[in-house]
Amino acid sequence: MAIKKVEVTLTGTYVFTYNPESSLFQQTLEDYKESMDSTATEEDLLKNVAHQLRLRGDASSMLEGIGYIAKKGITISSGPMSGITVIDDDPMYDCELNEI
Repeated sequence: MAIKKVEVTLTGTYVFTYNPESSLFQQTLEDYKESMDSTATEEDLLKNVAHQLRLRGDASSMLEGIGYIAKKGITISSGPMSGITVIDDDPMYDCELNEI
């Protein structure tokens, strides 16, 4: 039997709420710049949150360089909060498979 090689593309969506003017979110962005990427923007931070959620599978642990995020408005930890809430941390992914 011949070995097959396939490419799988996953597409999913996270929805976040946050107040970009809140002191909590501003502190999170400054801390992220200091620890992860000195040129980061608000958009870069939110993309990183989505990336870490995808890798970890849910919002139950602290995100590197960011802190904890709330899930559906519920704070999961008493640790450092980010001012970001995810509406659903387990989205359904659309999958596309192509042989290459």
